[in-house]
Amino acid sequence: MTLTTEGTERYASDYRMQQLGVFRVEDGVRFRAWLPFAGDVKLVLYDDDRNERIYPMLNEWNDCWSVTVAGVKEGQQYVYRVDGRDKSDPRAQAMVGAADNSIVHLGEYEWKVNDFRMAPWNELVIYQMHTGTYPDKTVESSELLKGVLDDLWYLQKLGVNAIQLLPTTEFATERSWGYNPAGLYAVEADYGGPRALKQFVDAAHARGIAVLIDVVYNHLNPAGPKSLWQITPWQQPFSVGGGPLQEGGGVYFYNDPRAVTPWGSRPDYGRPQVRDYLRDNLMMWLLEYRIDGVRFDSVVNIRNAKGNNNDPANDLPDGWRMLQEMNNCVRAEHPRRNLLTIAEDLQGNEWIVKDTGSGGAGFGAQWDAAFIGVSRDQLAKTWDGDRNMHEIRRIIEGRYGTDRYQRVVAIETHDQAAHLRLTDCIDFGRVDESWLVRKRIGLGTALMMTAPGMQMFLQGQELLEWRKFGDDRAVSGVDWNRFCEIDKECRSCLNSRLKCLSATGGPCEKAISCSDCPDLPERCAPEGKFSGTFRLYQDLIRLRRNWHDNTRGLRGQHLNVFHVNDTDKLVAFHRWDAGGGGDDVVVILNFANRSYDSYTLGFPRGGMWQVRFNSDSRDYDQGFGNHPSFATEAHPASRDGLSFQGSIGIAPYSALILSQ
Repeated sequence: MTLTTEGTERYASDYRMQQLGVFRVEDGVRFRAWLPFAGDVKLVLYDDDRNERIYPMLNEWNDCWSVTVAGVKEGQQYVYRVDGRDKSDPRAQAMVGAADNSIVHLGEYEWKVNDFRMAPWNELVIYQMHTGTYPDKTVESSELLKGVLDDLWYLQKLGVNAIQLLPTTEFATERSWGYNPAGLYAVEADYGGPRALKQFVDAAHARGIAVLIDVVYNHLNPAGPKSLWQITPWQQPFSVGGGPLQEGGGVYFYNDPRAVTPWGSRPDYGRPQVRDYLRDNLMMWLLEYRIDGVRFDSVVNIRNAKGNNNDPANDLPDGWRMLQEMNNCVRAEHPRRNLLTIAEDLQGNEWIVKDTGSGGAGFGAQWDAAFIGVSRDQLAKTWDGDRNMHEIRRIIEGRYGTDRYQRVVAIETHDQAAHLRLTDCIDFGRVDESWLVRKRIGLGTALMMTAPGMQMFLQGQELLEWRKFGDDRAVSGVDWNRFCEIDKECRSCLNSRLKCLSATGGPCEKAISCSDCPDLPERCAPEGKFSGTFRLYQDLIRLRRNWHDNTRGLRGQHLNVFHVNDTDKLVAFHRWDAGGGGDDVVVILNFANRSYDSYTLGFPRGGMWQVRFNSDSRDYDQGFGNHPSFATEAHPASRDGLSFQGSIGIAPYSALILSQ
């Protein structure tokens, strides 16, 4: 495999892949695979008429087999015939299907954006998306990434600066979230294959949006006779807990009880070649596809055979070692591109984000399970008296180590939404008419957007989506009528598409950045029934990213939760970076169905404090009260451990953001 590192120094790399897979050499195309214990290996290359052309492969006596063939074309199908059994290439970047032939992909793509660098971690707002269910229109089953690409205007309008895709690798079933990977190196054919993913990343970068993807290294789901399962004749039967013998998966998997996970077979992290296979896969996404970061699925199942925390008897030291190796490789690339690795470990273990030099796994950040669980629980409680403001304080203050941005905070992810979306948790079956849903989602979103950490929300969350998250777009995708009910295409969008095709991967002669291009597609302003919630998200994102240069503290490391009223269910906290005008931010959250015309609390500085955000504004819903929450002047007085105090009006189930 070769890497596309030409262009600017930003994409140059010292990392070197194992010379395995399909890659160009001087006299043709080389096919090379690690196939220990094989006795005879042939390359079967199919021509356009599906005729086989067979080439004996050379045993290199290092468990690798290879052959070089002239005249190989992009898109040709092939398999390895290993001791008479046809097997797909473990490193194929394209496949006919998860259990079918491999496809030659040589990696050529002419990148249009060569200088993109992801935003600093303390400015990231991440939009979690499933390629299979996101597009706002009917698209061909092989062009799902193209459908998402066409909708990047929406995310740019919303204001997010990073997209997190659920796994994009080849999976065995017709529809899937992608957590059943069958071909780790291949981009799912229904999504459009490898070229479509590169076009998507290129177009997102053109709009100033980073792309993160999920990777699944805790288990694999090989299916079918051509799969990775028992790719060579060797395998070792084993028993779990004295039960009946079961077949091992061969050289890529543990052939003992460590292989067993709830979802599939665990790779053998003890084999250097398997660690190379997984590490090269990670680096392929970052270097070949220019992905800006990765989220590792279920890290606890990489580091422990039972998926337990603090369970030394079942720890997997080789899994921990692999995680450290991977993060060290990513860290070496970090200075040029601000690359990010995120762990879904969900155990609150601070060693996940500690530096590898001190024995940690070295991740840049991890999902904060406590924030997700507590926020959903507190927002969904029926009775105000049952809400616990000390728990709210705990999740606002949560962190791992000294860096407050080593956690990802969310009030909903695909895992919770697959059972019940937060909207339905608040007022089941009445979401579209419910004042409670609108109010508490606004409150919860403000909590998420102002708490320290990297913010992430799930597709449709900004439109009060209530349908359970799944993999069937017809019943569990985003209902785009909630954003805009206009059936016909907006004229501005149609005209823009004729003027400029760069956003969809076409040619563009303009010398300016696409993110500054006035001809990019721009559809109608939100007109749907739930477009107000879209505007609420939009405003909060802009404040979080300090677009107006008056909320810089929301990017800072400093935090003081100075007011916790568990009787009346209010919390207030101070965020700041360096402090001062445009920096100090005060956030007030009212978790009760009661308003205040004048609620007195402490302030960190004297003088006038302007209301930058009021979730009760009728801009977000005509049914809101537009409660008078005007600017307030803080006077010298000791209150809440601060030296100033002021009074502010606040509506039921509402959030206020103030700054000077």
